[in-house]
Amino acid sequence: MGKGIRSFQDASKEFEAEFKREAEQIQRTVSEPMQATLETSQPTLAPADELAASAEVSQEAIAAPSEPVNPT
Repeated sequence: MGKGIRSFQDASKEFEAEFKREAEQIQRTVSEPMQATLETSQPTLAPADELAASAEVSQEAIAAPSEPVNPT
């Protein structure tokens, strides 16, 4: 019976140590300041550029429709 109790105590201490390690890791993660970075892989458009781009697309669609119109 003594061996069983000793085994239980060892397992309990191991669980407690693991729990403390995880709690410390979480505390370090929470206390570290977050660092944000912006990804600039694609050029950004200003609002005026967006309007000009959409106007060009609209003009192209009017000038050359993708499907012929069949009046019936």
